[in-house]
Amino acid sequence: MRKIYTLFFSCCLFLAANAQWSDNTERNLELSKAGSDDIVTVNNKTSGTVWTAFYSTNPVTFNYDMRVQLINHDGTKVFGDSGLVIGTKKSGTATFVFSAAVDESNNIYVAYQYQKGSGYNTLIQKVTPAGDLPWGKNGIDLGTGLSPYPAVLTNGEVVVAWNDNGVIAYQKLSQDGVKAWDPVKTITSSTGHTVTRAQVVANTNGLFSIVYQDLFAFPIYTNLFMQRFRNNGKPDWTAAKKISTLTTAAARYYDVMADNDNVIVGYYGNPPLSNRFDAFVQVVNRNGSLPLGANGAAFSDYASDFDPYEQTINIAHDNGDLYAYAVCTFTNPDQTSSGIYAQKINLQNGKRLFGDTAKKLYPISKDLLALTGGGLGHSKDGCLRFSFTDLQNRLYSGGFDEKGKYLTKDKYTILCPTIHAKLRFGFAYSPAVAAGESDEFVAVWQEDKGDGDRPYAQNISCDGTIGQSKSNAVTAAGVQEAKIATIADLKVYPNPATDKIYLTLNSASATKLKIIISDAQGKIAYQAEQMLNLNSNVIGINLQHLTAGMYFVRVSGNGVKDNTAKSFIKK
Repeated sequence: MRKIYTLFFSCCLFLAANAQWSDNTERNLELSKAGSDDIVTVNNKTSGTVWTAFYSTNPVTFNYDMRVQLINHDGTKVFGDSGLVIGTKKSGTATFVFSAAVDESNNIYVAYQYQKGSGYNTLIQKVTPAGDLPWGKNGIDLGTGLSPYPAVLTNGEVVVAWNDNGVIAYQKLSQDGVKAWDPVKTITSSTGHTVTRAQVVANTNGLFSIVYQDLFAFPIYTNLFMQRFRNNGKPDWTAAKKISTLTTAAARYYDVMADNDNVIVGYYGNPPLSNRFDAFVQVVNRNGSLPLGANGAAFSDYASDFDPYEQTINIAHDNGDLYAYAVCTFTNPDQTSSGIYAQKINLQNGKRLFGDTAKKLYPISKDLLALTGGGLGHSKDGCLRFSFTDLQNRLYSGGFDEKGKYLTKDKYTILCPTIHAKLRFGFAYSPAVAAGESDEFVAVWQEDKGDGDRPYAQNISCDGTIGQSKSNAVTAAGVQEAKIATIADLKVYPNPATDKIYLTLNSASATKLKIIISDAQGKIAYQAEQMLNLNSNVIGINLQHLTAGMYFVRVSGNGVKDNTAKSFIKK
């Protein structure tokens, strides 16, 4: 038994030594040395990983290439120091709004645009966790337009909607990338207005909804609308439903999510005949009815121009739950001071469980505490976390439980104390996927720490712990309960390899495997975790991000029988 204990303990120490989350919040985890110009952050809430997609300037071609990075639960970067290039089409002189979605198999779908002649076309790219690009080098061209927004349907298909000369176009693709409709389907305004900023929401049985904005006055004054669609792309309602009387803004997306066949929208806007901003949580039922009223449930009952204003709102909701949670930036009427409030709303009757004036998490002050807009994460253990900044550009995380109580005594945790400008925020939930791990949240942002704009990330647990994951701590009880698995017969092919290698190996049980690829100097070029199946396993690894040369593959896991490195040549 002593031998087993020693082997398992050594493996855990090996994993801990290679964990990438930083305990130094001035440094944080750098996601790419290639730099970034815009970032989108997504995950599927079950994999324990977080995806980022980002534009990155190519100094040779003077182009904005599209890259992705995948972060494991322990902070390891799957696609090396610079991420994986997934698109090199001509971008033009600037970047545009783009979006991404993740499916149940943890594939990411990145939808963006490229310059074609004097205009722009939209495209979508699929990337697997192994770094494969099954839809080709640059993905699939969807046609003319800008600002595409994808969603993965419950049947695995993908729907994308985008702006195209005053109308909204939408297309459905199979998992193999086959388009469903030719020509693409469109949404137009019944009043002849421009429609814009489509957001796709996946409902049950392959149904989907699109929340969008109707531009009733120049330049950005809109109203929110929604239409439900059958899987064949035909509208489910006779006419689109106006879901708010407030004036919203075409310059932003709002929080939208599914509750089975209902849709929940967190938004803010300007009420008619007032100077203030109000935030709401709206519910749209399957039949188009609005059970919480024309605007939804108000975040608070503040209503006069002399009351606090409510602006950026993030919401969280678990499918089928009775409640939605929300955080909102509050300001004084002249918007020179700000703070952050929280609310819990009953989705059946609109009742506000944290009070009619909401829960004051951080009071309105000259420090200008404001939500980053990155999102509100809700763990399976019932804690809610978000990120926010202050007047000096410092980045924090705050949180509360389902009863509205603070998660930590200090009420917030510093994620990055540097005072450089920070942009392009994301905030994702990273659930524990193995015994001994803790639920975590991951903040992502863009910052120039002295080497140009680059994407950074920092983890934080429910209890405010940052840095090395608790999953790396080994207790005596954990060792005693460890199940023994044997991993043997590791083979690597083809060798030499061009774009991809495959690892084949057998396992005596379902277990987690750590894979590390190092170059001839011992520098880690790739590392990832992989859940093994009982008996035979085949694992594909994309090599696009590696330069030519000799590399070594080593695996580590619970009860690894042979940890000998296998060499291969990348051509």
